[in-house]
Amino acid sequence: MRNALSLVPMAAQQMVGATIRTVFAQPDSQSAPQQWRRISEGLRSRFLKLTELMEEAEEDVLSYAAFPVEHWQKIWSNNPLENPHTQYGYNSLTWSSCFADRSGLVPPDPLLASVVTSGPAM
Repeated sequence: MRNALSLVPMAAQQMVGATIRTVFAQPDSQSAPQQWRRISEGLRSRFLKLTELMEEAEEDVLSYAAFPVEHWQKIWSNNPLENPHTQYGYNSLTWSSCFADRSGLVPPDPLLASVVTSGPAM
């Protein structure tokens, strides 16, 4: 959404954002792409670069519609209470714990091991 809004003037960002969000309020997987294209065509005369981005991103943005409707909100929501990664502590895992626990492999070089186990710099 940020990429899309960066292509329109500040004064139009709220309107464009609200218009694009209507895609996610569609009740079924057939109406979401129709709404996406309708919005793209409606904005074409005013925001050509935005409509080009929308055409390129359509498949990626609407990929949530391939899943059952009851999963949609968890897929496209940025609400941490609805984000499926929070259930598993996705953000709290360090790369080293994922690497060692999941693969059973440990970096052979002690210097690399110290970098890997220290996690990301904050």
